[in-house]
Amino acid sequence: MVTDLSTLLSDLVIAGQRLTRLAVSETGERTSPLTFLTLSALTDHGPMRTGDLAAHGRVTQPAMTRLLATLADQGWVRRVADADARASRFEVTEEGIAMQKQWHRRLGDALEPRFQALSDEDIQALARAVAVVNAQLDHSVS
Repeated sequence: MVTDLSTLLSDLVIAGQRLTRLAVSETGERTSPLTFLTLSALTDHGPMRTGDLAAHGRVTQPAMTRLLATLADQGWVRRVADADARASRFEVTEEGIAMQKQWHRRLGDALEPRFQALSDEDIQALARAVAVVNAQLDHSVS
């Protein structure tokens, strides 16, 4: 059993990346993962400026500007006023939130067959791990 926290966290990140790749493959989704990352950022943090979203998504500001235009055309985000009249922010719409929820359901549905054989104990361990990670992430944002 791994007792080194640094190694355990590194292994968790790598497992999460593998799980993400598998989920995307299993759903057959062609939408850029940046779309869902952006919708999640807006859902979690509220309205954000383009530059902040670009930094969050680790893309250039022009790339984020193009993505936001596409998301606005789809009705998933909208431009809102900023305290600085020279800037604007974007917020997720109800349609964007619905799209994000649908994506989460598709991810779970796609992965469930791979994990159906887990014991109740293992399922509870996963639930606890998710809760611990989310609590730490929520705490670090505050």
